[in-house]
Order: sequence, then C-alpha cells, then structure tokens
Amino acid sequence: MDEDRDPDAIGWNAIDEALRGVYGSVEPKHWGTVVPYALGGPDPLTGLSAYVDPAAGTYWHFITYGFSELYEKESEDPAVSGFGFELTIRVATKPGEDHAVWVFSFLQNLARYVFETGRGFGAGHTMPLNGPIRSGYDTAIQAVTFAIDPDLGQIDTAHGKVKFLQVVGITVDELEAIQGWNAESFIKLVSQQNPKLATDIDRESYLKDKVFASEARARTAKEGASCGELFANEFSFSKTTFSRTCKVRLGAIVVVGLAERIAGRIPFERDLILANEQAAIAFRPGAENQWAINDSVLEVTLTSETAAILPSVLIPRAGTYSIPGMDRLTIHVDKTEIRDNDGNIVDVLG
Repeated sequence: MDEDRDPDAIGWNAIDEALRGVYGSVEPKHWGTVVPYALGGPDPLTGLSAYVDPAAGTYWHFITYGFSELYEKESEDPAVSGFGFELTIRVATKPGEDHAVWVFSFLQNLARYVFETGRGFGAGHTMPLNGPIRSGYDTAIQAVTFAIDPDLGQIDTAHGKVKFLQVVGITVDELEAIQGWNAESFIKLVSQQNPKLATDIDRESYLKDKVFASEARARTAKEGASCGELFANEFSFSKTTFSRTCKVRLGAIVVVGLAERIAGRIPFERDLILANEQAAIAFRPGAENQWAINDSVLEVTLTSETAAILPSVLIPRAGTYSIPGMDRLTIHVDKTEIRDNDGNIVDVLG
C-alpha cells in the first residue's frame, strides 16, 4: 500500500498512518466523490473509508477524509488542520447488511452544514436531525452527539492537529436528557454498555433501562447542565416603549431542549446564553423574575423555582407563552420549516 501513496497528500497519509496503528495491514473499503467540491461538486468530503470490527464483525468503522487539509496548507492557523477534525462513526451491522450508501450520504450532509456555515463540531456537541438518521428507515435514532473516537483520538500532522470525532446516534429522549445534563457524562454512562459507542439504528432508548435512567436522573439532579451557550439564528426580541413590554420570537427548532437547558443551569447559579451574530438572550439566576434590554442583549433573570417548571411551560409548538411571575414579557414560538439540500420543505416543526 505504501508504494501507492501520494507524497503530496500529506494530511491524507497522516490519517492512513493513524488507521494503520489500529487496523494494521487490513485494507479498508473506500468510497470517493465523483466531482470534487472545489470544482463545483455537491459533496464536500473527498472520501470515506470503512473497516469491519476485527474482533467480532459486529460493526463497521467509517472514517472521513475532507474536514482537515489533505493536500496543501490553506488555513492561517498552523496549529490546526482545516476544521481541526475528521468524523468517524461505528455502525452496528448484521450479516448481509450494507450501510455504506446511507452513511456516506449522512456524513456528506453533516459536511455541507460545516462547509456552508463555517461552524465545526466538537466533543460534547449535540444535534437534532429532525428525522431518522437513515432516511426512509424506521428508527428511533433521530439525533447525534459527538465524542472523541475511543481508538483514534487526536493526531499531529504537518498541517496541524486533527481530532477524530465519533458521531454517536441517539434517540430524542436521550437528546433531551443530555440537554438537561452533560453529553460527556451521558456518553460515559453509555460506554459502560457500549464501549466503542457503535450506533445501532434498530435499538431502543437507553432510558428504557431502569438502572440507566435512574443513574442519569440522579446525576442530572446533582451536576446540572454543562452547556452554557447556544448559537441559533431563529430568534429575535423587541420592546414596546409605551406599554413597556417585551416580545420574544423563537423558532420551534430553537425551543427544542431550551427549557431543559435553562432548568439545568439556573438552580446551579449558571447562566445560559442564546446568541447569534446580531443579538443575544442571557438567562441568569436571581432572587426574582425580571427582564431588561441592554443594547443588543435581553437579560432574563429567573428564580430556581421558575426555571424548574419552565420545561412544562415552554414547548416547541407554535403559540404564545408567558413565564410565570414575569410581567410584560411574552414568548411567541413560530413553526420551523425543515428543508432538504435543494431547498424543498420536507417537514415542519411546531
């Protein structure tokens, strides 16, 4: 295999070297894009390799090529290669099943999000998929979280550091549990049953296991939520001078998990910031419920008691809501249209 290596593919070769450290001389299956993204092709990822689990053949291990700098150094930061990561995913498999097509399509969709927004992923990030992870398949796995790949970790290349972030498929109720707690802690709990964090698209929620659910609830109550800042475009607020009221507008997709995160922050004396390029809403702990607008920031102070009941008050469904004990502030939730890569509406949330 070494004689076929392209000496100019410095980043690519570094990934291959890391994989040889895990899989030795095993040859992977490999898929590549037909038209490169740089030449107008629709798919940002250059390629995808897959290895079968050498121990029992119970999952395929997929690894991307394309988030990091595979050939030339183009970014300004010498310490980081490209976006600083490549994605991996382990997919549980059964004899005769071929997951390659949907996995490659799914990872290309994640890549389009990163390349179009310029926002990368990191360990502990979570993301609702607004539908099944495998399009058209009846599965409860409809969200993902990201963790450091348990075998590949991080490597140093001539272009900078590259982390291998493993995509871990989760259910909607697991996502809600993470939002009120901590993705890293949740994943550690999962790893006790699933050490390699393989995604089984046929599984039920871990929270149906009474022991698992009890441990998650106990640790959530003790530790609270770790996420302190969220980025979202679909929100705004405005103040009416004469009536001294404030109207907050939130897209339904923003509301998903928002109240749970607030409930996991305020009682622990922690802020939660919802921000975009133009404005921010800062939820802060305090002795009484109140709000104030300072420049482009709406500061909403909540008591622990109010924060605790917020998940039952604010839900991702179109309508007008008020926070108990918060005078002259209303929250309007708007429906969110979910669109495919061609701009077609495929679902409506709320």
